[in-house]
Amino acid sequence: MKFFEKMSDSLLKVYCVKDEKVGQFIDSLSVLPNEDLAIHSFANSCLKTDPVIGRLEDYSLYEVACFDVNSGKFYYDEPKFVIHGLNARALALQRVRDLHLEDEVINDDSNVETESKQ
Repeated sequence: MKFFEKMSDSLLKVYCVKDEKVGQFIDSLSVLPNEDLAIHSFANSCLKTDPVIGRLEDYSLYEVACFDVNSGKFYYDEPKFVIHGLNARALALQRVRDLHLEDEVINDDSNVETESKQ
């Protein structure tokens, strides 16, 4: 069993973006409590019209280590692939579309209430 699978409450996950084309990890790390937040954060950065990381098809998010907040130690295994840049962007776009649909439903419901009171 890999270390990543034995998470405790005192451990945070460490994520890093890899330039797949160059074969190197970018020197910026994100330390987050879980993969869902890491994907959310990466997806938001991929949603920008001019992403900081550049061509999304060249980049992927990886879990590279765990950080123990009690001991200050890092634990690591082989980097674990999480999501590709284009897939992260697609998730972010879907989330935006879903939010717009929810807004439309809420607005439609308020219009129905207004019409029924008249």
